[in-house]
Amino acid sequence: GMDSIQLQALHYETLLKAAKGAEAKAAQAFEKAVEYSIINESLVLHAQTYAGLLGVEASTISSAYYEIRPAFESMDSSVHILGWDSPQWPKQVDSFAFRPRFLYVQGNAGLLSRSSVSVIGTRSPSLEGKQLALATAQSLTKAGYVVASGLALGIDGVAHKAALAAGGPTIAVIGTPINAFYPPEHRALQLEIANVGAVVSRFCPATVTQKWHFLLRNRLMSALSDASVVV
Repeated sequence: GMDSIQLQALHYETLLKAAKGAEAKAAQAFEKAVEYSIINESLVLHAQTYAGLLGVEASTISSAYYEIRPAFESMDSSVHILGWDSPQWPKQVDSFAFRPRFLYVQGNAGLLSRSSVSVIGTRSPSLEGKQLALATAQSLTKAGYVVASGLALGIDGVAHKAALAAGGPTIAVIGTPINAFYPPEHRALQLEIANVGAVVSRFCPATVTQKWHFLLRNRLMSALSDASVVV
């Protein structure tokens, strides 16, 4: 069986899918379901109620649910789901537009509340750019900051690797679900960060990645970080 936070996330993501990705609509229906105290019960028992809240057919709700549920059931036990009430929820994200309803974190979720600086930049940097990113990430790590980046090719990868080499943890904020590896070249790096740092996604494991998800990823990264350094 799933614990309460998994169930809540599954229900929210079902609403989100049924609402065709409209987060405000899904969140509104979700909060109503919390009010009605049905959020921790099986969604199938209340498909009609959810459909009413969302203004869709009940069949739209149940088919979304059955599509998403397997991804939650097979979720790696090392993935923590954080909701707004979770003790490890990063409070600095709350003042931000596009605040995610849930975060999926593999690794040390406590890192999200530490002071962090994101180091980001082009996917095809010059040698000078790489050296700059390396020096920046190392200095930040030595000064006690957690280096955050987006796990992309180029500057992002250099920043993560430099932080790890300097003995610091690093946070990878990704634009795909936590169970996906993008770019594939950074698979080993993502697994290493999940092991000694934290990999964070605002997208549930059943999400089909869209181009604009990377814009939401960037917003989340800047919300989590105290500052950003663009190389």
